[in-house]
Amino acid sequence: MVDASPPTKTDQSRRDHQKFAAATPTNDPRSSAPLRSLRTESGRVTYPLIYVSPAGSISVILSHAIIIEMSIDRCVRVVCHDNFAAFVNGRGTASCILHKKARMLHTRDMVYTKFSSTNDRLAVIGDEGILFSMSHLNEAYLVSSHIKGDS
Repeated sequence: MVDASPPTKTDQSRRDHQKFAAATPTNDPRSSAPLRSLRTESGRVTYPLIYVSPAGSISVILSHAIIIEMSIDRCVRVVCHDNFAAFVNGRGTASCILHKKARMLHTRDMVYTKFSSTNDRLAVIGDEGILFSMSHLNEAYLVSSHIKGDS
């Protein structure tokens, strides 16, 4: 349960002296700012927060716990805490989505999926067709227009 009481003067004073490290902690004093400089007069944090690391990554922190990270090699990751994360590499040849109920990975020529439920469902989608199974099955099934079986 969240305490809805307004902050006391000592809480406000403590927050004013805290440091905010935007994305990753470093020893560089330029990577943090006094928390009071990130807040409005009413005490609310002003979004977006932008952090550029010495290693070459950029993090954009949005409201509602959403973070967008970009790296120098053009990789992009979007994180919505407690909901999902998505990633794409700089060349666009690989991407993935992570969710509580599903995992999907796309490579140059294949898509791998796993859907979580009472019996995990797995599927691999590629040029030859779709291979699928469930955790309680001993076999996997292939649907393909390239491979002819018994009719």
